[in-house]
Amino acid sequence: MAETEKVSVKIDKRIEMLGICLRLSDYHDKFYHLVSDLKNYPYLEEVNKYFSKFKNHKAIKLLNEVIEKLSFSYDAPVQLMLFVDEEWNFHGQNEYPFANRLKKSKLVLDFLKELKAMARESNFEEFFQQHKDYYQQEVDSFNSCFDLDEVISFMKKLKMNVDEKQFTVNLALLLTNGGYGYFNGNNIFCTMSKMGDKEGNVDNIWGYNSTGEKSFFLHEFSHSFVNPLTEKYWNEIDKPQLTKKGRDLLAKNAYSDRFSIICEYVIRAIQLSFIRQHSKNLDWFFEMHAKHGYSKDILIAVADKLEEHMRDNKTFEENYIEIANEISKAIENKKENYGK
Repeated sequence: MAETEKVSVKIDKRIEMLGICLRLSDYHDKFYHLVSDLKNYPYLEEVNKYFSKFKNHKAIKLLNEVIEKLSFSYDAPVQLMLFVDEEWNFHGQNEYPFANRLKKSKLVLDFLKELKAMARESNFEEFFQQHKDYYQQEVDSFNSCFDLDEVISFMKKLKMNVDEKQFTVNLALLLTNGGYGYFNGNNIFCTMSKMGDKEGNVDNIWGYNSTGEKSFFLHEFSHSFVNPLTEKYWNEIDKPQLTKKGRDLLAKNAYSDRFSIICEYVIRAIQLSFIRQHSKNLDWFFEMHAKHGYSKDILIAVADKLEEHMRDNKTFEENYIEIANEISKAIENKKENYGK
């Protein structure tokens, strides 16, 4: 079986409904880059025209409170919707992000209850069905742009347990400039948003199948392996000790807590290892990560450790503590910016 047969690509109605709500809410003002107003985008124009009358719906008013009072941004909205079923009922009371990041807030439950009402009152299901042909065009466009065989094969080289997993790429047509990885059991998800050019026009193709672009799918899929292992072995992993300068650098990308630092460094080192198997030009990768506070020296150290373990007979999980601990070792060697 080809590796790509393990990867399905689709438009998820829950993510589209979420996008509508975020665009009608204050999220648009607070996190504009995540729901930017792409130009020359007929689908977005249709959404705005059809749903603008619901801007004052109770669901949107509650969502504004959630945005104001809770850490409801980036991956949290998308992951929350993973636990909403086909009938718009919520089943994630004991799961991330509701159980921890969103503090099991009644506000969130009230919003989800009204979201169900808004979906019914707006005839969202009918709108979604009317655009099925367009959604299929977007899926076909993505499949013509990307072959993700290499991504799944590389995860196997890392000895991640991918054989029992099913991978899904959700194309989020109303979100912009973001990718989010999450999982539910053996189902691994990557949500990819639409992009725009420098003039703000919608990009009508999804990519060019480059190694760099494919590494972003590897990044998002890897969250479903790295995050659970970080949580499982938390007491055995050396915790990075950062200076204020180090924390401030990483806070640019909303990842200044130690759990996120460990996960993000491991995942970005996985990206680096994948890319440098195919290309010697890594300047763009390090420049991009430096803007968000990631050290080139630390990324290289962790990638080297990953590749060292690719040559042994242990699984990714069996090696994980040593891989994660490489972050603290590397930070100690760069303590003028990151260490104690």
